[in-house]
Amino acid sequence: MGESVECVEIATCWPTETSIARNKKQRQEAADKHNNGKLGKIARFFNDFRGCEMWVDVDCKVWWEENFK
Repeated sequence: MGESVECVEIATCWPTETSIARNKKQRQEAADKHNNGKLGKIARFFNDFRGCEMWVDVDCKVWWEENFK
């Protein structure tokens, strides 16, 4: 059975440079705190097939939504 990891939500990626930059900054901050500054592998865990996807980086203990609709 898989390991359970507590992850926190970070900024949603909308189709704006500001939201993408905020998400990238928050993910790097989480990497610095939880994974020696290295970004982990990401995995999509939700897709509604209408433009909304949810992603997780377990190594950095974060998840976020991407909505480029």
